[in-house]
Amino acid sequence: MKSGSKKLKIFIAFVITLVLVLTVIMLAVGLPFATVPAKPEGEDSIEGYYTYTVENGKATITDCAQNISGDIAMPETLGGYPVTNIEDEAFYGCTSLTELTIGNSVTSIGPAAFSDCTGLTKLTIGNSVTSIGGYAFYCCTGLTSITIPDRVTSIGNKAFYGCTGLTELTIGNSVTSIGNEAFSGCTGLTSATIPDRVTSIGNNAFYGCTGLTEMSVASGNSVYHSKGNCIIETASKKLIAGCKTSIIPSDGSVTGIGSHAFSYCTGLNSITIPDSVKSIGDYAFYRCTDLTSVTIPDSVTGIGEYTFSDCTGLTSVTIGNSVTSIGDWAFYGCTSLTSITIPDSVTSIGGDAFSGDITKIPSFTICGCTGTAAEAYANENGFTFIALED
Repeated sequence: MKSGSKKLKIFIAFVITLVLVLTVIMLAVGLPFATVPAKPEGEDSIEGYYTYTVENGKATITDCAQNISGDIAMPETLGGYPVTNIEDEAFYGCTSLTELTIGNSVTSIGPAAFSDCTGLTKLTIGNSVTSIGGYAFYCCTGLTSITIPDRVTSIGNKAFYGCTGLTELTIGNSVTSIGNEAFSGCTGLTSATIPDRVTSIGNNAFYGCTGLTEMSVASGNSVYHSKGNCIIETASKKLIAGCKTSIIPSDGSVTGIGSHAFSYCTGLNSITIPDSVKSIGDYAFYRCTDLTSVTIPDSVTGIGEYTFSDCTGLTSVTIGNSVTSIGDWAFYGCTSLTSITIPDSVTSIGGDAFSGDITKIPSFTICGCTGTAAEAYANENGFTFIALED
C-alpha cells in the first residue's frame, strides 16, 4: 500500500508540474489558454484569441486578446458558426499584429475595427466584404498596400485616415461611396483612381495626401470625371480634389474650386486659375507651402476663409477686379508676403485676413484706393497703406 501511495503522489506531482510548465510556455509565447463553449445567442463566448456572439446562426467577433501577434488568418467559423461580422473596435490597438487575412465568410468590417494596429504591414480583405466602416483601419501606419475587393460598396469616413506608409491603393469596381477623409493623411500615396460606379466622394477624401502626383476617374463615371490630375464633379463643375501636379482645365469644365481641394499640397509651386472659375472655397490652398505666386482672375467674386492660409512661400498675389469679399484668415500666416494690392471692388475683409505671423514682417503694406475697405482694414490693423490713383 505504501508503495502504491508513493507512486500516486509521484504521478500527481508530475501532472501538476506538467500543467505549470505548459502554462508558463503558453504565457511566454502569447498563446490563448481559455476557451468558453458557445453560449446561447446574444451572449459572449470565447474561442482562442476571439470573443464573439452568435445571432441568427452567424458569429460576430466583438473583441480580441491584446496579445495576438504575428501573421494571423482570421477563422472562418467560431463555435461552429460562420464568422460574418467584425464589430466596432474589435481589434483596436492590437499593435503586435503584423499580417492579417480576413476570411471570405466576413461581409462587414465595423467602425474602428482595426484602428491603431500600427504594426500591421500586410492586409488581405476577403472577397465577401461589402462594407468597410468608418475609422476601420485608422492610423494603421505600417500598411503599404491595400486592395479593396470588388464586392465592397462603401468605404466609411476616415476608414484609412493617417495610413502614412500606404503607397499602393486599388479601389474595387463596386464601390459607390467614399466617406469623408477616407484616405486623408496618406502621405505616401502617389496615385488614386476612382472607379466608374462611385457616385459620392466625401469631403476631404484625399486631404493631406502630400505624395499624390496622379489622380484619375475611370471613364464611364456618371458623376465625376478627371482632367489635368484633378477630380471634378461634372454637373456642378466643382474641382473637389487636386494634387501637386494638377493643372486646372481651362475648357470651362471648372467653375468652382471646392473647400480643401489643394490643402497640404506642399509640392504645388505654381497654379493657374482659369477665367471660368467664379468661386474659391474655404481652405482651398491651405498650407501649400511651396506656392510662390497666385493670380485670382476677374471672374472670381469671393475668396473663402483660410483659402491661402499658411502658404509660407507665397510672395506675390494678384486679386481680380470682381472680388467683393476676402474671408476670415484668407492669407493668415503668409510670412513671405510683404505687400498686397486690394481692388476697390472689395467691400468686405474678414478678421485676421492678413494677420497672424504676418504681423512679424516689418512694414507690411496694403495698396488700394482711399475710402475703401482696403484702407479701413490697413488702419484698423496697423499696416502701412499706400493710396493708389482712382
